[in-house]
Amino acid sequence: MHTRDEGEYYMVHDDIWDWNGVGYDMLCVGCLEYRMGRVLTPADFTDCPLNRDRVAWPKSDRLMNRLGY
Repeated sequence: MHTRDEGEYYMVHDDIWDWNGVGYDMLCVGCLEYRMGRVLTPADFTDCPLNRDRVAWPKSDRLMNRLGY
């Protein structure tokens, strides 16, 4: 699933999204991490253009950090 919030457009693996009860909602990185009880790591994110393209999809400093940039 995916979400967007002021520079936080991202997609994580479906099992992470489902496990944390998000459903069709959207969450910022901080809210998802709160539900998970941990910080996101690069392995949590899907390999898709949304997560890779830093120009077309603006990214917050926090998201850039979690993606491993």
